[in-house]
Amino acid sequence: MDYLDELLKVLGINVAALFTGAIGAFISLKATVELGVLGRFTSFAGGAFAAGILAEPAIDYFALKSSYLAAFGFVIGVFSMAILARGMKVIKEFDIISYIKERLSSKGSGE
Repeated sequence: MDYLDELLKVLGINVAALFTGAIGAFISLKATVELGVLGRFTSFAGGAFAAGILAEPAIDYFALKSSYLAAFGFVIGVFSMAILARGMKVIKEFDIISYIKERLSSKGSGE
């Protein structure tokens, strides 16, 4: 367990914020039904790790007490998971072939 604690410290991940971020991401999983199992897992993990990494710098930036760490972890977990889910949905729906054809045809027409 000491190895894991040391690894998380080196990576700058706060365990308390990671845990509360995971709870927040878990609660907002309902919004990602259309992504499938892998997309939902990726969004969940991304939300949890974003909270673990960003919560401590956020409370430092806003000059808040360290007792707000868990709350910030939760909020960051919820919102970053939702942002990741939306980004994955946009990427999934993006038709790269049509975009390239459109860009090439507009360049050829002298625009």
